[in-house]
Amino acid sequence: VMLAGWRLGTRTIDVLVDAAPQGIAERVEDVAASVPGIARVERVRARPAGPVVFAEVVIKVGRTLHLEQVEALRQAVIARLGAELPEVQPIVIAEPLALDDESIAETVRVLAAARGISVHNVGVAAIGGCPHLSFDIEVDESLTIVAAHAITTELESALAAELGAEVTVDTHIDPRRATTFSGAVPAGDRLAEIRDAVTRAAAEDGLVESVHNLEAQEREDGLYVSFHCLFPDLAPIGQVHQATVRLEHRLRDSVHGVSRVVVHAEPASDGIEAMRA
Repeated sequence: VMLAGWRLGTRTIDVLVDAAPQGIAERVEDVAASVPGIARVERVRARPAGPVVFAEVVIKVGRTLHLEQVEALRQAVIARLGAELPEVQPIVIAEPLALDDESIAETVRVLAAARGISVHNVGVAAIGGCPHLSFDIEVDESLTIVAAHAITTELESALAAELGAEVTVDTHIDPRRATTFSGAVPAGDRLAEIRDAVTRAAAEDGLVESVHNLEAQEREDGLYVSFHCLFPDLAPIGQVHQATVRLEHRLRDSVHGVSRVVVHAEPASDGIEAMRA
């Protein structure tokens, strides 16, 4: 009678304090940790509610992952737990973690994204054994140089705090266009001039095979020009990019009032098929 009373009392106390079945938290942790892409399981809190065990599972995932990838991992953990531990109803919380294999360039992008800042052309070098970073940072075109520089300085400080005070950073500030042009009109009267300039620039560049789909518009901030270029299929993208930069510079030098140039690069095989269609 005393043993039965003790067991009944123990079960009553376990329910009153929400004691989960023994070992369930460890099983939940093992199952969650088995999902590829999970860096580690930070903690598991489990409590019973009748035949069901509610579990709060906090997982750590690489902070370089995009939101869609993080959500896919979270759903994968929920599905794995549902398949292997059907009595468990999990709430899975994903938290970012800087992984050991995170590159310096990835660190730059992560810290910038956390501040709502876009960066591009991220370069990493070693000078005297210390990391040297260079990148372009995009800011709203309406900002003053003081405000834009303050944003840049804060990001540079954050990088130094994470990567070490010995890191050096060079940044180039790019204005991010926020304007929608409603009054753009075709630049028909200047199209011949622009076409001649683009044709000459392409002929002077040894990599461009041909140019097509030339368009020009008169906008509030100047002349907008876009065109497609065909390049050899096996041309390295780095060389192709440099060629488009050269075309843009030559066009700006030869045509007055150009505010923006967009050069769309295509492999020759795809571009020829597109022109035939």
